[in-house]
Amino acid sequence: MRYRSPAKNTQKTSELPGKITAYLKENPGARMYNIVEAAKASRGAVTYQLRNMIASGEVSVCGKKQRCYYLTSTDITKEQIQLNEFKTNETKSLIITELQKNPKMTREELSEILGIKKGTLYRHLASLEKAGILRRKRDGHSLRYEVSEKTLLTLRTEK
Repeated sequence: MRYRSPAKNTQKTSELPGKITAYLKENPGARMYNIVEAAKASRGAVTYQLRNMIASGEVSVCGKKQRCYYLTSTDITKEQIQLNEFKTNETKSLIITELQKNPKMTREELSEILGIKKGTLYRHLASLEKAGILRRKRDGHSLRYEVSEKTLLTLRTEK
């Protein structure tokens, strides 16, 4: 096995915590792959720095299956963290945006407009509803979806 020179790594490890902190300030609830992409560093280097930052109490973790990260010093509500976590998912973000523009849409209407299969859309709608971001109402034989009031307030305060 040949020895590799550490000079090939152009990323200074002392700059990485600053990049992570800056990214988490702008994007609380970010996932690992978002942080890696923004910091332009390896997953291993970001993992190492995040572990150190969590141990020092600078960064906190949310989520059980898929971890999300945010600065401990940030005054952020659970709803904002959860909403930011869902906004990092492109499909869920499209659903939230479309329902903000056109509330009270059925799953069939959303499927047609967004070009998403009904089964896939159902999974996303169910997770958004379970999180309290969306709510559904029965309208005859149809179920209509809309963004919850709590989420709308959170979205307004972010702007």
